[in-house]
Amino acid sequence: MKKEKEQIELFSVATHDISAGLLIKNSKNLDEGVESALSYAESQINNMKDQFAKLFDELDVIIQVKYTELEQCAIDQQAREEALEKNKALLSWIDTSKRKLKRYLIFKRRFL
Repeated sequence: MKKEKEQIELFSVATHDISAGLLIKNSKNLDEGVESALSYAESQINNMKDQFAKLFDELDVIIQVKYTELEQCAIDQQAREEALEKNKALLSWIDTSKRKLKRYLIFKRRFL
């Protein structure tokens, strides 16, 4: 029987170098992640600004349309009030003429 001998060589590990390398890699990954997050946040902010700008443009158009409608209603109201005043004057003239005509007819019946 043969005896086999194994010899294990001792080796040392420089944990400081390994941990420093891992920290540098993690720091680099973290920096890239932060830059990526900041870039994404900036793009989202720009998208929101664009959306708000579009919404405000749409609101400006709607407000202008409603303002124009309101102006038209005011003009129409003024025209209606003028027509009403003319009609009141005409009705007053008709009533006055009707009374005069009635008095004339009564007067004529008495003397005829």
